[in-house]
Amino acid sequence: QIWVNVNGQRKTAYLDFKTNPQTFKKQLLQKSCNNVNVYCNQIRSKIDAYYISNPNVTIDGIMQFIKDGFVVKQTIYTLEMLCNDFLKLQSKRADAEITIRTYNKYKLVIDRLYDVVDKNTPATDVSNNDIVLFKQNLINTYHYQNETLVGYMKKLKSIFEWAVLNDKINKNPFMDIKISRKVKDVVCLTDIELMAIEQLKFNIDRLNYVKDVFLFSCYTGLSFCDLSTLTKSDILCTGDVHYIKRNRAKTDVQYIIPLSTKAMYLLEKYNYNLPVISNQKTNAYLK
Repeated sequence: QIWVNVNGQRKTAYLDFKTNPQTFKKQLLQKSCNNVNVYCNQIRSKIDAYYISNPNVTIDGIMQFIKDGFVVKQTIYTLEMLCNDFLKLQSKRADAEITIRTYNKYKLVIDRLYDVVDKNTPATDVSNNDIVLFKQNLINTYHYQNETLVGYMKKLKSIFEWAVLNDKINKNPFMDIKISRKVKDVVCLTDIELMAIEQLKFNIDRLNYVKDVFLFSCYTGLSFCDLSTLTKSDILCTGDVHYIKRNRAKTDVQYIIPLSTKAMYLLEKYNYNLPVISNQKTNAYLK
């Protein structure tokens, strides 16, 4: 019987060595070399060496090491392990180098990958065909258009590029897969169309909220991402001119936008706290 203590936790394991209890106790107390002392010293040395080489190991890990006959079994590095390691890195970068929104997008991309590839698949076994299936699933199941599709593909590609650079896998399954963004013609609202939207009145408050936020975006050119994080402190005033001064959420490049009378009216209407809802709901109500 052996007792293991790690960080205040204690567990007991049973070893294969068998002898008379009295003989065991007597030989254990002796300073001379005997079967019991040799065996116990060997066991202690193996556990010490394992602990030193794995400083973050838990008591359960040591118990498993003992159960496996003091042999370190090779752990298969799975797709889930790869993705978890990548997310741990991104979580440390969140807010400092990337936004929480970007971090959550990586999580969503990984969830979509698990739709077509078993998370317990060895990471090195993820193939070019799996990436093709991932892409087709985004199109057929989620009906993503080119812009969204390209975003998902690029994020997944960056995960496997990181894995290759950090020796997690030896080949990138994205080889020979091209990610192309289709150029779309931008359709702008005319003055007449914008005026028609301004004059719309709804009996449902949430539709009026979405309309006002959309109009503010038209007046300023702000993207939804920047609009959703806009605060009163971002609104500055010099003389009679009010303007927004801050950095773009995606590029961190500073911008300055003068505010028209119509834009200021909407800000004051909502006490500088525009009623922005989720992007998905906003698009649904706009339609």
